[in-house]
Amino acid sequence: MAYTPTIGLVNRVSVGTNGDYATLKEAVDWFNASATCDMEIYLDACHHLIADTITVNNSSYSLTIAGLGSNVTNLDAATGLTNKPMFNIKSTFDIKRVIANGSTLTDYGDLSTEVFALYDTTAGLYSEIKDIFMNNFYTIIKDTIGSDLFIFDYYMYDCIHSGIEINHTGSGNLDTEIGTIENTPTGIDFVKASTVQSVLISSLYFTNPTSGIGIKYDGANVVPNDRFAIQGCFWNYVGDFVSGFDFTRQDGRDAGITIKSCVGLTDRTPYFKINLEEGTAATTCTTQGVWYRAAGFRQLMHLHTDAAATGGSFTLTIGSETTGAISWNATPATLATNIKTAVEALTNVTTVTVATEVNNEQWTIRFDTGGEGFEYPFSADVSSLTSVTSMTVIPSFYVCKAKLGDTTAGTSNRITNLAKYPYTGIMYISGNLSVNANGENNYIGVRANGTGEIIAPFYIRTTTTGVPKPFNFTVFVEELNENDYFEIMVMNNVTGGREITISDITIYGSSR
Repeated sequence: MAYTPTIGLVNRVSVGTNGDYATLKEAVDWFNASATCDMEIYLDACHHLIADTITVNNSSYSLTIAGLGSNVTNLDAATGLTNKPMFNIKSTFDIKRVIANGSTLTDYGDLSTEVFALYDTTAGLYSEIKDIFMNNFYTIIKDTIGSDLFIFDYYMYDCIHSGIEINHTGSGNLDTEIGTIENTPTGIDFVKASTVQSVLISSLYFTNPTSGIGIKYDGANVVPNDRFAIQGCFWNYVGDFVSGFDFTRQDGRDAGITIKSCVGLTDRTPYFKINLEEGTAATTCTTQGVWYRAAGFRQLMHLHTDAAATGGSFTLTIGSETTGAISWNATPATLATNIKTAVEALTNVTTVTVATEVNNEQWTIRFDTGGEGFEYPFSADVSSLTSVTSMTVIPSFYVCKAKLGDTTAGTSNRITNLAKYPYTGIMYISGNLSVNANGENNYIGVRANGTGEIIAPFYIRTTTTGVPKPFNFTVFVEELNENDYFEIMVMNNVTGGREITISDITIYGSSR
């Protein structure tokens, strides 16, 4: 039927038994072809059967579909919708106050094409989906083109694949707040995106099934900027809360992503720890009263097997590289040499020292070139090692949005902040300090960005040559910006040429 708007309702049509249109599809088809202004389609309180995809496609005007409430207005999948999305969104569109039921059509939601709202044609659309219940689809909302999606006050449940899927080669924004995603393998799935302009995930509750994932992220194919925030969310402690984010990376790939105030998940602000036995070499203080950069950090990595090996071979992964097969040998010195040879063959390693702690079970690898070895991941493959089922690889450090060490000559004791936003930082530094002379006045402190005053200089008076004295001091820094770095500095205030050695150093840093 033709639509003639009544006075005062120029921007609204109704769908229902006594409405302007009998079906939602008829009303949307009219909007696509004939609307002369932005429109709202008002749905009566009943079950509206959706037997074919409703395509929204009007490049000139926006459309809002509104029900009387998410408990009274139903959109029910019906015969004819098999292998099709319920909505295909090609122009500006909002929907609110409805229930979308995939369960009303047998086996609907089993196929990847059976989604509630598909965005696949027009990039950059703004779309609001709010005050809505959605269930039994393969995916509720799937964006394959790059859209600006605002999803608010909702309940998604019983889906085959995911609640929200971001899978495009363009750019787009996602703002999803105050919702529950229940019994769905992946709540929000970031599969692919060339540029994610802005993401806010706030106040969501994920009730995962067994092995479910609340928020899944493919860092190899998603390119986020520094406006990607997950905050105030929680989960049912089944499966994983988040997956795929890697804040230990030394290249800072995910350092712009913020995770804060989520129950059951540590805030991902910059923090780090380093605990090194014999971690540095001596530093020569050529001139009295002058600060010198302390010798570089030397990473220690411990290998522990769950049983004594009796034969076979294993491999180690250090950073992005994996060794060749390391042959087991009953002679500890020979096995240590085999480990050393294999590790030093990696392009990201120069020289290591391998010590046997427990024959056939435990070893320590010390990276002798300052700044090396501070790159995740670390792992071992012992599938070819006889009598062993697992090997635990324990590095001497942990980082989150921070970089430890630097292989640039003379800068290997650096601690660099990788976070995109400014933070206030605090470091707790302790260890032992010795000097090659009796009764010396020495100082240790921190310098930021290679210039300026020493932060928190700490005085240490040693007594006997080579005998270490313990120290412990705190460094507080305001407005810590991206790529700001710190270095441990030492000074001898007695005479030139003294050698200061820092040993057993522990540094813990956090921010807020």
